[in-house]
Amino acid sequence: MNTPPLILCVTIIAGAALADAKADPQPVTVSFNPSLRQELVAMAAEDQRVRKDVGASMSAEQFDEMQRVDLQHTERLSAIVAEHGWPGRSLVGEDAASKAWLLVQHCELEFQERCLPVIERAMTAGEIQGRDYAGLVDRVRMRRGEPQVYGTQLRTCDGETSVYPIENPAEVDDRRRAIGLPSLAEQMKRIGVGANRGPEFNEALRVELAAMAAQDQRIIKPTASAEEIAEQKRTHALNVKRLKEIIDQHGWPGRSLVGAGGAFNAWLLVQNSGDSFFMQKCLLLLERAVAAGEASARSYAYLYDSLRLAQGQPQVYGTQFTNDAAGRLALHPIEDRSQVDERRRSVGLEPLEAYERRIHAGRN
Repeated sequence: MNTPPLILCVTIIAGAALADAKADPQPVTVSFNPSLRQELVAMAAEDQRVRKDVGASMSAEQFDEMQRVDLQHTERLSAIVAEHGWPGRSLVGEDAASKAWLLVQHCELEFQERCLPVIERAMTAGEIQGRDYAGLVDRVRMRRGEPQVYGTQLRTCDGETSVYPIENPAEVDDRRRAIGLPSLAEQMKRIGVGANRGPEFNEALRVELAAMAAQDQRIIKPTASAEEIAEQKRTHALNVKRLKEIIDQHGWPGRSLVGAGGAFNAWLLVQNSGDSFFMQKCLLLLERAVAAGEASARSYAYLYDSLRLAQGQPQVYGTQFTNDAAGRLALHPIEDRSQVDERRRSVGLEPLEAYERRIHAGRN
């Protein structure tokens, strides 16, 4: 649809260039830009087109195309922000401002981090909605492996959607209210998250596992000091102790008990425990849980490979990476690699080549 050449001038607080993102914002006059609006709408349509087959069915060629498009969009959006500040309502209209937010969700992490102060200014100036700022804050934290702040990010595990771990969840509604978001419970009710929980569901245990997993992710770092390594060992030991108590009381914490997200967090804690004996015990429990529909077959594959790596054996499903002699990320050796894609398909994993590309690209 062609946009009429309306020229609307208003005064807003705009972020200047990304390079000057931390400078004090200055009032500037912004004219509505119909051509930029149309460009952002077209970019968003392309963003969605290359993602229509995201998942295990995505081929390596489709993944490469998605990467190319995301890189092009990152470069173009960077140029737009450098020239105009964040493209908000006054510059491109409500719909295109929303499209710009969609695009930045799929840009490189470094660019997202640089955009945060610019988008914060746009929110303060009323140029974007508070939920857009909150969404990017949470997206950045999630990609860093940190708990989110506002509870905007969800994850779907085996057909069940749950909230990604939240920092200090007791105060999340206060933070949401401050930027105009409804309570987390109200938001989850609107989108139907948790609507099908049975009477055996244990919300307190789900929250506890989420908090344990968030702490686990916080302490894991690519490089760590001796003190940080000691903290990791203490935390993992405490996690193993608590998980043993949970398993003794409930059995494996599966979907019926804590939801798919809770079951995922339990697996994550075992995966990172570094306790081979405990991992071996949990592998048997997890295998039974998979057979009963209480856990993901993918989780079993990852844990099985992790245990084999810890034991110095070749992996089976090709899920585990290690550093080679030159310090580069490389797949741990695979047993009978010619059959690995068939094994991966059996547990719902994407082809190995696509997985390798995604890992090396640093994508979520």
